[in-house]
Amino acid sequence: MNEDANIALPDFCQSMGDFDRAVVFLDPYATEVSWSTVATIAETGKIDCWILFPLSAIARMMPRQNEPNEQLSAHLNRVFGGQEFWQDFYRPSVQQLLPLFGDDTLLERTGGSALIAEQYKRRLQTVFHSVAPNSKTLRNSKGSPLFEFYFAASNPVGAPTAIRIANHLLENW
Repeated sequence: MNEDANIALPDFCQSMGDFDRAVVFLDPYATEVSWSTVATIAETGKIDCWILFPLSAIARMMPRQNEPNEQLSAHLNRVFGGQEFWQDFYRPSVQQLLPLFGDDTLLERTGGSALIAEQYKRRLQTVFHSVAPNSKTLRNSKGSPLFEFYFAASNPVGAPTAIRIANHLLENW
């Protein structure tokens, strides 16, 4: 099956019966998976989810100097589920001593990929029953982070066992 996950997964979630269970592996093409899709999976209480989060793509969308433009902001809102979940990365620049060009405050992004990964994990914890304490950073040949790999469980009954197994895999892989 080759479909848009943002369309196919909500339909799949709605079609699940009372005793159905599933494991989903979200491997997005770039940053195409919407937060609403992730939240829909979590809301089922029946699906556990491995998520390959496109860390480097998100970091590239978040410039170091100034906030993202309107188009990038909309994209980040879709991935994180709202501006309030990524905007706190930006603070007034300490470099700006005198406002030479008007009253506009220059902003800069604080933190790097590790902070972005931690924020997304906290975001997952707001919708899933449990999220594995460990995640795995996948790096390129030069050591730069490309993806963060998470496990989240929505099924409260099976979550302790699923989290234990996933955490072991993430620690030892």
